[in-house]
Amino acid sequence: MILPIPDFIIILRLTLSIITIFLSLGIGLFVLSKKSWHHYFKTSFFVLLLAFTCNTASTVFIDAIFLASFEKSILYEDSFLKHLYDRGREA
Repeated sequence: MILPIPDFIIILRLTLSIITIFLSLGIGLFVLSKKSWHHYFKTSFFVLLLAFTCNTASTVFIDAIFLASFEKSILYEDSFLKHLYDRGREA
């Protein structure tokens, strides 16, 4: 089953991707201005690896929150489960 992804999730993902790309380029250019090309490539590799890891982690975190809220809304909308939930709260 393919879940519809809201627009704000897509915009949030793209924003985080753009931020991490510019951050890695900025750090790489800063290192280039201070050191040689060898240090630039070495640092850029680790910065891009860090940016990719942070971007992946944030995307997984955003997706986990979205899916949890989506599953909760599906379960709560089911009338039988809603009835059980309401009876459980009353008890």
